[in-house]
Amino acid sequence: MRTINIKLLPINFAFELIVIHFKITIMKEIKNLYDELNWAVAPGYSEGTKRKVLRHDNNKGQTILLKLPEGFYMAPHSHITAEQHFVLEGEYQSGGESYSAGSYQIFSSGEQGLYLSTRASDLCL
Repeated sequence: MRTINIKLLPINFAFELIVIHFKITIMKEIKNLYDELNWAVAPGYSEGTKRKVLRHDNNKGQTILLKLPEGFYMAPHSHITAEQHFVLEGEYQSGGESYSAGSYQIFSSGEQGLYLSTRASDLCL
């Protein structure tokens, strides 16, 4: 939550000085990672993959959650932007390694991504 104080310029009505001062409280939108709200089909991913957009800024990128279905597979690929993976639930395999809940890795722009597959449903940030 952020509070903004605003003080308007003095207004003079018939020799009477009035100063207006008020406070506005702005609530940031809070999204629950685990609820069932705002999930949509993830375009460009295997059938059954869902995504939840947590943050989207045309200039600064986005933060999304992916729900990877059992049997998800992605062929080797190149990352066009930096990409971070944080596994919240489940496990996925890539390049002969397993990444379970709590695993984190980052890929730089242009870095090659190895194949990625799941045996059971996953939730990744």
